[in-house]
Amino acid sequence: MSRVEEIQAEIVKAEKLLALAIEHGDKYPTYDEFEIAIAPFQAKLRTLDRQLRMALPCELSDLPKYGDVMSLQEFIECVKSGSFIDYDGSGNYVKDGKISNIEIYPSDIKYNAIRREFDTIIWFNR
Repeated sequence: MSRVEEIQAEIVKAEKLLALAIEHGDKYPTYDEFEIAIAPFQAKLRTLDRQLRMALPCELSDLPKYGDVMSLQEFIECVKSGSFIDYDGSGNYVKDGKISNIEIYPSDIKYNAIRREFDTIIWFNR
């Protein structure tokens, strides 16, 4: 089994656990307590998603006519300055003037989950 397949299997398990926790959400007296209870499952899924995007093989296609192309370093600087957060949108890595199937989010910078074989991204605002 490849690493990508292993991560995908872990995602399926984590999604089932989250669904089970949500299904039993009525046992929590308040919504705040419910959110606290499901937070570990959501965090696990975010971690697995980052791991998957780090392991995915690259597939390239033509760049769309929309989106902002910038260097990876520019993107990192924008994130560090607070100009981009996950709520604002997402990007995809770019290679040889083509868009990849691999997404990048501002929070990836915090976790150093950056595909360094790329030096360009295309950013899509929400």
